[in-house]
Amino acid sequence: MTHSGYVWLIYGFLADNWWTAKNDEIECSVKEMEEAILSSQILYVDYLPLSAKEEEPTVSGKTPLELMTELRDRLEWPENKGYTWTDYSFYGYDATWVAALTLNKSDEILKTKIFENGEKRRLDDFTYDDQEMAQIFFDTMAETDFDGFSGHITFTDGDRPGDCELGYYKGFEKRRAGRYFILQNTIEWMEDIVWGDDQVPLDHTAIIREYVGISLVAYVFMSILAGLGVMLAAFFFAFNIKNRDKWNVKMSSPNLNNIIIAGSILVYLSVIVAGLDRNTVSRNVIDDVCQLRVWLLSTGFVLAYGSMFSKTWRVYRVAPLKVQQRRVITDYNLFAMVLVFFCIDVLILILWQAIDPLLAEEIELGERKGLVGNANQRIISYTEQCSSDYLAYWLGVLFVFKGLLLLFGTFLAWEIRKVTVEALNDSKQIGICVYNTIVLCIVGVTVSFLIRDDTEEQFIFTSCIIIFCVTFTLLVLFVPKIKSVYRQPEGTQNQAQNTYMTSMKADPIKGTGSSDTRNGSGATPDANIAT
Repeated sequence: MTHSGYVWLIYGFLADNWWTAKNDEIECSVKEMEEAILSSQILYVDYLPLSAKEEEPTVSGKTPLELMTELRDRLEWPENKGYTWTDYSFYGYDATWVAALTLNKSDEILKTKIFENGEKRRLDDFTYDDQEMAQIFFDTMAETDFDGFSGHITFTDGDRPGDCELGYYKGFEKRRAGRYFILQNTIEWMEDIVWGDDQVPLDHTAIIREYVGISLVAYVFMSILAGLGVMLAAFFFAFNIKNRDKWNVKMSSPNLNNIIIAGSILVYLSVIVAGLDRNTVSRNVIDDVCQLRVWLLSTGFVLAYGSMFSKTWRVYRVAPLKVQQRRVITDYNLFAMVLVFFCIDVLILILWQAIDPLLAEEIELGERKGLVGNANQRIISYTEQCSSDYLAYWLGVLFVFKGLLLLFGTFLAWEIRKVTVEALNDSKQIGICVYNTIVLCIVGVTVSFLIRDDTEEQFIFTSCIIIFCVTFTLLVLFVPKIKSVYRQPEGTQNQAQNTYMTSMKADPIKGTGSSDTRNGSGATPDANIAT
């Protein structure tokens, strides 16, 4: 407590160089005391010995300066050589005047006062047991009101309100700063107090709430990465549209590929939205941000992985792995499946938002004490997290739903692993994507929980997981198709059918159907599988 943030208030009547006085109760050395004085703020309050009205006559008819000069002169008289100067002399002088005026006024009262015994009394008759006369003295003294040697003399409830001198220490020098007049309740400043670090210290501990959020640099960097991901998805979308009639793209269901791309874009956008906080947007929209990023991430995931699931399911249903009968599965059937997944997800989100909406909640991260200039400060760090009363339950429902989607997708991908038509069967790529997603989700959720108190670290980590996962999925699914189109740029539907039939004749179990080129509906195999 010896730095510029602390102010010591001491008596002003301490002796000069009081810090050098020996005191067995003080363990500090003189050097330590001097260091404390130089590093701290020290104010002193002292009684004002001499009236502020130094040149105005007092009750005696003399000014305070005249009285002080006379007093100092008398100390030089030979008979006063044993006396020393003290400021208390002023108070002794005024106390004498109070006693004299009280007795004079009491004497006038006693001339007409009849006491309880029916008699009159004089001052000479006073004894210390005479409570009636003592009360007269007290009442008379309470009415005292005059200008004296030490200031204005008056009494309140038996006490004399005295004017004070205010000052401070500049190094080891004691400097007068002003005078406080208690009756007028005013301060007369004589010079400005020189504060350490040129700042007035606070008279209390300042509580400062410090928001800890996502820095602009981190947000911009992750937004740029997410934006590059959106551009990559747009490139794959353009490729898919341009080459949708080529067999090596058509056999993989380009319409479902477009839904996968759309879902991926939504997930990328969720990263950009997740980084919005008080550092970038106003507090009024934070609650909306909480809900929007959940909607983008959840629906984007369902669209992307629901489409991959439906593609795998079609190959599983069409390929005669268990029975020698091919089935007709059109894109409309798959769109309906994806729509069901999407509607289930939307229903969960609507119920969540209606019953127990996500709202931004302030989370205190702890407090620390610090100094800014001279001011003692208690800094409370806080952040904001999206939360709701039953957050764990809602997340559990979403995790179970999407977990089942991933597990069934993995199962189907494993079941059709022997289908050898590369353009038709994405099972190997889908299996890799699902495995990658599951592992990264487990790692992401675990680490995010451990660093949940650091908003910026959590945002950077989860964003990297999401961006890597989505980008990896897009690359694994679409790069082989780009390579296939590059190798066989003139690929046609006839080539697809010939490839399909060759695989069928070679091994109907490893292929996708029997040697029959037509099913009961009269449709060719590739017409049944791809649009």
